[in-house]
Amino acid sequence: VYLLPPHSLLEVKENKFFLSIAKDRSERISVIDLTFAALGRAFGPRTVGIVLSGEGSDGTQGLKAIGDAGGLTIAQSPESSEHPS
Repeated sequence: VYLLPPHSLLEVKENKFFLSIAKDRSERISVIDLTFAALGRAFGPRTVGIVLSGEGSDGTQGLKAIGDAGGLTIAQSPESSEHPS
């Protein structure tokens, strides 16, 4: 389980994790999508992405990237989530 600090971006290079601070905080960045995509690129079918209660489409592009890389994706059903959007 990896948790990122606010406004942080994750990159994976040669199986090492690197954090950086988002340069433009005024623009909405889907950190979870970028994180999932980085993990999918780095670990392919060994990647598992889970999206629990969320807002809007946060995480959907990242889960797609994991799935495209052969990884496992899981999403909470809207009926059981606190934020079903």
